[in-house]
This record gives sequence, structure tokens and C-alpha cells, in this order.
Amino acid sequence: MYPVLWAPFGFEISTFGVMMAVGFLVAAWMVGKRLAEQGLDPELSSTILVYAVLCGVAGAKLYFVIDTLAREGGDFWALLFNRAGLTWFGGLMGAVLGVTIGTRIHKISTGAVAAAVAPADVFVNRAVPVAALCLTSRVEPGEAVPIPNRLFVSSQKKFAL
Repeated sequence: MYPVLWAPFGFEISTFGVMMAVGFLVAAWMVGKRLAEQGLDPELSSTILVYAVLCGVAGAKLYFVIDTLAREGGDFWALLFNRAGLTWFGGLMGAVLGVTIGTRIHKISTGAVAAAVAPADVFVNRAVPVAALCLTSRVEPGEAVPIPNRLFVSSQKKFAL
């Protein structure tokens, strides 16, 4: 993988950032389709996307900073403004909180939005890793595919099968 795709005017565009943006845009498209199926305005998906992105990335970063400070110590501000360090759990908590606040502000049913978001979450967080596992595993026809609880154990190990 190329960590930096290109650097226009000295600003580095990372592969991770591009993939994160693609994931958010695909999820917003899927949520828009589901909202339309429920009889709601599909344009609400872009509003939900803003809340999910801002609060999700902020939650992911804050969780990383708090976790790192608790385990290793360090400078809060240096960790906060470092380009590295996002956590999945913090992103989930931040996005759920942000979308919940957004649905309350815009007077949208939180349950309807949750029902619309669920398939996108399953696709982004479950189907893609399972597909990668299936493509990299040697499984005979008719044999069950092992699905681990955590696909990636750490950055040091490849797969926990």
C-alpha cells in the first residue's frame, strides 16, 4: 500500500483518508436509498453523513488520545494533533452520539435512521472483511467459512483465524 497517494502543494493526501472518504460516501448513498424506501427524504443522508463524519472522527481521535495517555502517558496536545491514531470503538461511539443528536435537532425518527444505517454498517464493517477473508482462505465447496470476532488483532499480526 502507498501511505501517501499524492502531495499537491505539499499537503499529503493519504490512502487511508481517501478510503475513509469513499466508505462514508458509499454509506451515505446506501442510507439515502433506505430512507427513500421508508418514505423519508433521501437528502437527509447527507445531513446524517455530516454528523457521523464529524462526531465519528472526533470520537475516534479522542478515544485514542485518552487510551494512549492512560497506558503510556504523553502530551495531550501532541497526541491530539498527530496525524496517526484513530480507534474503531471511539469512532463508533462518536458517530452514534452525533447521529442521535442530529436526528433530535432535525426532528427525524432515530429508529428510522438506525434502520436505514444498519445495512450500510453491515456492508462497510462486516461484508467487506468477510469477503476479504473468503478471498484469502482456502475453503472447500460446502465447507463453512470461519468468521473471527476480530479480523485484525493488531498492526503486528496479519490475521487471527
